[in-house]
Order: sequence, then structure tokens, then C-alpha cells
Amino acid sequence: MLVYVALQPELHQSGSSQRVYALIIPDVNNDWGEVVVDKSPLAGWGVFPQNSALLDWSDVSTPVLLPYLGAETVVHDVHLQKCLLIVLHGDFELVTVQDVCRMNRSSGALYRDGLCAVPLPNARGGEMRERLSPETQLLQVAHPGATNSFKGGVQSVDAGNHEVCYLIARDVQIALNLSNSRSKSGDYLWRLLCAHGKHHHSDRHLATHVSVLTRKEEGHVLINAHPAFKDKLSLTGMVNEPTFNERPTLKMRQAYCRLLFNDDPMMRESGLRQPAGAVAAWREHVLPPVGMSPDSPLSERMVLYESMRKKYDLGVELSVDYGKSYRRNYNSHTHRGQLPLYRIPPDQFHPETLEQGRFPEVPGWFNPALQPRERPAFRWGARGAIVVCDDVEEVVQRRKYALGLSTIPRSPTPTKMTTPTKTSKASRASLDRGSYDKGSPDPVSTEARLKTKARFARATLGESNGAITAVFSQKKKTRRA
Repeated sequence: MLVYVALQPELHQSGSSQRVYALIIPDVNNDWGEVVVDKSPLAGWGVFPQNSALLDWSDVSTPVLLPYLGAETVVHDVHLQKCLLIVLHGDFELVTVQDVCRMNRSSGALYRDGLCAVPLPNARGGEMRERLSPETQLLQVAHPGATNSFKGGVQSVDAGNHEVCYLIARDVQIALNLSNSRSKSGDYLWRLLCAHGKHHHSDRHLATHVSVLTRKEEGHVLINAHPAFKDKLSLTGMVNEPTFNERPTLKMRQAYCRLLFNDDPMMRESGLRQPAGAVAAWREHVLPPVGMSPDSPLSERMVLYESMRKKYDLGVELSVDYGKSYRRNYNSHTHRGQLPLYRIPPDQFHPETLEQGRFPEVPGWFNPALQPRERPAFRWGARGAIVVCDDVEEVVQRRKYALGLSTIPRSPTPTKMTTPTKTSKASRASLDRGSYDKGSPDPVSTEARLKTKARFARATLGESNGAITAVFSQKKKTRRA
């Protein structure tokens, strides 16, 4: 569906751009008519232009915009936003309140402060805080600004509490849409992130399709368009980066969109009229800024992929540059990828598995029904339960050796990355199916891990991708966390 809009960079400003744009969004049936996800000639899956009654890609006289749709989490400070991104990487240690108190040789207590667990003196405000039970599970996360005692992405806890943060595990799971009640994917994705605690599937995480955005009227936002969520509205998240030295066909920009009605002077001057169903699709999928009426013609601040050409070939995949701060394990455009410290085998799929793939059900480690041929992440258990598989022992040992946690030599050094190499975003961080049951943490082993080395900020290993530089938003009306 095409919706004609104008753009304005700020919420409160007199007027908007004097140019009309064609915003592509799903229709009221969640169908995308002008773009389609298909197998990428590069690797994995990508987004391709598709002609419709409303748009001919061989003559893009009106610039086209693709909004980034995804599961959204809103917090009120940048520090917590960064901590949640670390959690999506799986870079945390699962502990309990009792573990923390024992480690610090303290008989004190921890209290709830939003998503965080803090000593009472550190809690914000003067009101009474809920005391957390000793059995409450916490996520120990490296402070985003920590700089001490890092070696290969592992931080010593001997540095003290000021270098780590404690988040309430269940609350974070819900906020990130990784619980049974908040996601069609159930909690198996969360359990895979927890499996990182034993170095299983540590290269597989949910931060590869995340964008961060700040809205003055709302807060700091994470938008996750990972295909693991199987959300048809997250199609834009499947757009890949170009190969090395190749120019992208789309560019990013942030703005508020303003719906143009047929009597708007800009529409009359351009000779355009809104297509049938355009306004209904806008009302269905576009939320107004916080505090504004649902009938407002303004959208929330979004990141948009904008067309850069007047003509597009239908068989040529759309691409965009994620920005300098995006951590890649492949070469793209003008960016050099970062080699991992240990060799990670690429995912291979049976031909019939690839044939079964249809967006949003695409093959990958994250899809229990369409798993890699070897090194699956998930498997089916009793009564249809999804369990996390043990990782391949050789891969686990390579990782431990790379981190200095094992004396077992790793396999030969990974092959040097070649310039033309590229993997699609769907397979970039390694794609996986599952049986790994972490179970309850043992107090002795947990304490031992805390006293020696905890796993933090493994993104520095080059096996993880960071958030896309320019960030986006757009979501379903029930997406609030």
C-alpha cells in the first residue's frame, strides 16, 4: 500500500518539507504489495522491489520510503537502553539476589527500581521500594561505561559492583518481548540467550536487527525487527547491506511523517490522490506521537529507508548502509568486517528446508521448524515443547580457548576474510533449531563463576553485531513494553 506523506524533522515546527513522498506500508490485511522478501543472490534472504497497481519501480518519480517496523521497548534513560541491548546480545550472567549478597559478603538486600535491582540507598525517590526475595533471578550485566579489567570481552568481577548492573530477569524478559505472553516465539529465544552462560550458541543472539532511537516526547527506544519474531510487519528489517565497494540503493533518514489529504496544496500541485485504502492502512499501522490524538495526521518519529534512484530493476535486491558503528563480521560498502576470535562454522540447510521458507517463516537458527542441517539451536520435545540444543562441543571449546578459559587448543585460525564476501543479515550472526536445559543455577558453581571471570560485552569478540546507527520505529498498536 502507498500512502502519500510529507516529512518534518521535528515534532513542533511550522510546516514540513515541500516534497511529497510515497510511504510503503502494509495494507489492512498486513500484506506488502510493493516489496517482497525472497532468497538473496548474495546469501540468505533479502528485500526486492515488486510492481503493483500503485507503483512502477521502473519510474520512481515520487521518492519511496520504507518504515522500519518491529517489536518496541521504551525506557527512560540511555544507560538502561544500552543495558538492554547488551542483554539482547546474550552478554549477561544469570545470578540470584542471594548470589550477589554472598559475593559481596553482605547481609543487605536488593530492591526493585524499575527494571533494576539496587540497594535501597541507591533507589530513586523517597517512596518505599519492593524488597526482592533471595531467590529472585537477576541479570548481571557489564556497566556500559566499564573500562577496567577487560580481556577478550571478559571482565573480572573483582573490580567491584560499580562496574556491573543488576537487572530483574523476568521483567527484562517481558520488556524485550521474549516471554510467552508477549511473543509468538514464546520463551525459547530467551532460554537460548541464557545458554550463553555455558558458552553454548554464543554467536547466536537477537541484537542483529535492533535499532535505537530517542524521541523527546517519549523516551529511549529499542526496535527489534529480528526474523525470530516471525512478524510480517518487520519486512524492512530484512533489507541487507551491499557487498564491499558496492553502493547501497536506499539511504536512512529520521523524521515524522505527515499524512497528506487530497485537498492539501502539495497533493493538488503534484496531481496525486491518496489510493483507496491508504488512510485506513495509515490508521492501522502508524501510531501518532505520544500525547497526541489517535486521529493525528502525524506519525511518531521514525527511521525510514528512502529511495536514491529513479529506476529500479525488479531482480536487483534493495540494500542500505547500516552506518559506521554497526559491528559486522563481513565486508560491506566502505566498511571492513571484524574477524571473530574463533572459527564458527557457517549454517548449512537441506535444499527442502530452503524451499519451505516463506517470509516471515524463513530458515535460520531462530526458527525451530526450519533449522540448520548441523549445529541446530532448537529441537522439538515432548508435547510440542521447544527445547534448546547443546551446542557442538568443538565450538564451545574454541570459544573458551579464545577467552583464556580453557587450555585445550582451538582449531586452526579462521580463514582471512575476502573482500567480496558477504552474508545476509538473516545469517550474519549465525542462524539456528533446539535441547539445552540450563536448569536452576548451582550456588557453588555460580559463586565460583562470579569470583573468577564473568562473561561480559562479548561484542568485542567480533561475533556480535551492534545496533544500526540510524534508528527506527513503527510498530503494532499493542507493542508497548
